[in-house]
This record gives sequence, C-alpha cells and structure tokens, in this order.
Amino acid sequence: MKKAVIWMMLICLMLSFSACGSSTQGEENKGHTLVPDISIDQIEWSVDSGTIKGENYVLGKVINNSPFVITSLKISFTEKQGISEADKASFYADIQKSQGFDDAWMTEYIESREKLSQPISMYFKIDDSIEIGAEQEQIKCYYMGGWTSKNVVYPDLFVPEIATIEYEKEGVQYTLYYNFISKNYDLEKAE
Repeated sequence: MKKAVIWMMLICLMLSFSACGSSTQGEENKGHTLVPDISIDQIEWSVDSGTIKGENYVLGKVINNSPFVITSLKISFTEKQGISEADKASFYADIQKSQGFDDAWMTEYIESREKLSQPISMYFKIDDSIEIGAEQEQIKCYYMGGWTSKNVVYPDLFVPEIATIEYEKEGVQYTLYYNFISKNYDLEKAE
C-alpha cells in the first residue's frame, strides 16, 4: 500500500513538473514554435505620407482582422539596408530643422549614433483599443525616440522590425511580439 501511495505521489510530482514546462495557451510545444492567438497577417497595416491640418506627416493605418480586441499596438521600424548616405544626410538635415537643433548638437548626435552603429528608426503606437474589424487611420509616426514626422516625410527609408500587440483573452492580458526579420513570435502573459 505504501509503495502504491509513493508511486502515485511520484506520478503527481512528475506531472506537476511537466506542467511547469508546458507552453502558454496559444502555443505549440513541438520545437517551441509559438502558434499565436493573433497572427501578424490578421493585422492589416501600412505607412505612407499624409496630411493632418495642412501639415505633412508619415502616417500609419491599421485594420484589426483578428478575433480579439487589441488594447495597444506598436510597430517599430528600422533603417532599410542600402539607403544612401545622401538620403540619410537629407533625413538628418530635415530632423535638425524640424526640431530646431543647432549644428554642433546635431553633428555630435549623428557621430554618437554612428559610433554605436545605431540605425535610424521610426515607430507608430496606438494606445486606444482597436475593436475587432475596426480601422484606425492617421496614426502619426515618430522618429528615433519620439521626434515628430511633421514635414519630415521619409517612409521609404524604413522597414518594419517589431510589432508589439497587447490584447486580453479570458480576462488575462497578453503581450505578443512579432519580429518581422526572423518571422518569430514571443508571448508574455501579465502577472
């Protein structure tokens, strides 16, 4: 009888350890490949130049074709490979003009980024809920850490890098990351 109880306890213990290693719902455990609740293909998005109140911007557009309400969405872009130094110089000159930076500050900023091999970057972010089937338009894009794209319209210098998608499922908040370069997903469950 004692052996049977010990075997049952061992089996329960082994099952509990295997449950700890199991993947989050929405994942497939084979080879640790994540099968997301929301596929990047279910989020129809684009960036292009556009006008708001007579000013030109880089603007994003999103349609939520997923089966979940998206509570927050951010798409980050990185420098496209092969852009010319002339295009980069023009971009930096327009940033300097729009932000009112002096020549010394801008030169130092560019040199520090080049020394660290940091590419130019852009992003757009929506912190409002995007209902199922809903569309959000005229989402302002920002450069680097948050500089406006107002009258600095360079959408062709960038490619998408990371999508950060927040959504709720069965009362639990999730953050799903999609890497456009590796085409991999990562999922975080709120604590």
